[in-house]
Amino acid sequence: MTAALPEEEAPPTTSLQLNDDVVTEILLRLPSASVLRSHAVCRAWRAIATRPGFLAAHARRRPLELIIQRGPVDALALHTVPLASLDEASRRCLHPGYRGRWSLAASCDGLLLLASRGEACIEERLLVFNPVTRQRAVVPPPSTSRMARACGFYLHGPSGQHRIVFLANDEGSAGLGSSASHHVRSLEAGETRRLGPAAAVLHMFTRTPNAFGHRGNLHWIEHPETEDAGRVVLVFDTVRETFRRMARPPVGRRSGGWLTGCWPRRAIRGGSVDIWVMEDHDGGESWTRRHRLDIIDLPPPLPDVGWASVMMVGQNAILLRRLEGHAAALYDLTEKRVMKQLQLSRTDYLTAHVFRDSLERHAFFDLQEQS
Repeated sequence: MTAALPEEEAPPTTSLQLNDDVVTEILLRLPSASVLRSHAVCRAWRAIATRPGFLAAHARRRPLELIIQRGPVDALALHTVPLASLDEASRRCLHPGYRGRWSLAASCDGLLLLASRGEACIEERLLVFNPVTRQRAVVPPPSTSRMARACGFYLHGPSGQHRIVFLANDEGSAGLGSSASHHVRSLEAGETRRLGPAAAVLHMFTRTPNAFGHRGNLHWIEHPETEDAGRVVLVFDTVRETFRRMARPPVGRRSGGWLTGCWPRRAIRGGSVDIWVMEDHDGGESWTRRHRLDIIDLPPPLPDVGWASVMMVGQNAILLRRLEGHAAALYDLTEKRVMKQLQLSRTDYLTAHVFRDSLERHAFFDLQEQS
């Protein structure tokens, strides 16, 4: 009788179990789109990827990107390139654009503020949009009976609320040569309130006030309130929510443009660019000229164009933006050389806005979707 052969034992099965810390570290290194797709893996991964602490940490790791407007004004799209490298190969479409005369008004904390104006440039519609989560919300003006302009977008540190500053003409005024007041709207609270007393007589629609944020303050180089005040800058403290005026650096009339990161001012004087810095932003108004860049020393074709603005990139580099908006150069202040150039098409325009991804889902989006 033949002995029965022993049955072959099945190989032991092992399952790889990743603890929460390992999963968190993996997800933190993924781009935003991949993190969103990871929600479908399992409930545990979704729980990790939606924690407030994770969302804040992921946003801090995302690169700062320069926003480029592309296309005609009636079909504007938004693209980005990494600010630290100007890598054209890394360009991505941030927002495909809306039909109509929409433009980028501001960028704050991973949110874009888009504005659309009517034929007379008086009626302004506003939309807050997160290009990563694709959420959007309409922002009502301070009052339907007033003409208003959004002139700033900021994160209020003490409350964590996202707020928009408006300049609106007072009741019964025509908007031209009339008194006006600043208002602030909290997106989270859904409330608008007036800030301080009314300003003097203003021609409030002669120019659009564009704010530059730095060290918890919004700054306006040009603002209807300072039109007749001489060489001053209007400053708004986003914590105290108060306004003040600050003197400009001691440069000639042929100057303009701001760069962010160390609160400098640049001035084109002859064939050079002077960079002025106010490091003690709250303690005084003493300006220091930190750098002088000779345009003639730049490689061709850069010396043959006019430069409109400068932006700080890290501690020792600046981004030079061309007047026509079709070129940019990354310049190392320590080595005094151009590290990289970016040439754009005629349909591209470099904005003064930067963007960093945020996966946070804000309650004010959900409230409007439910209404």
